[in-house]
Amino acid sequence: MPNWQISDPVATLISTVFSTAVATGAAWLFARGAERNEDRRDLSAKIGKMIDISLQYPFVEDPAICDEWPKSHLSDDDKLRYKDYCCYVFNVMSDVWRFARGKPEAVRKILHVDELIWKHRCWWRHDKENVKAYDDKFVRFVNDVIKTMEA
Repeated sequence: MPNWQISDPVATLISTVFSTAVATGAAWLFARGAERNEDRRDLSAKIGKMIDISLQYPFVEDPAICDEWPKSHLSDDDKLRYKDYCCYVFNVMSDVWRFARGKPEAVRKILHVDELIWKHRCWWRHDKENVKAYDDKFVRFVNDVIKTMEA
């Protein structure tokens, strides 16, 4: 039977490499968890801001306004507010989509996206330039929600 002995310098090197690898992995996992928590707080703040805007300017969630877009009786300022609000809403939904790693059910647990998508579908369809700014899978998701709700 062979005698396997490791010299002190080799044992020290192995121990150092192993403990450094474990510490690095643990630090990475901790940092990743902290980053996800920060992302979740950012999303909550954005969703809160969306709610604040809709309370300050209730017409942005008025079905009569949303369903007739872009043919609207709104003032030019209010039209701009509605366009900006819709852009913000879809940006928040896109952020939630990324946070949820593109999993529709996870997205729906964070935000009532189906209701928002349906309500603002006329803006989504009308402003083709804005659609180009989003991830292809997110665009397909939004379009699928609209198709499903139209059926």
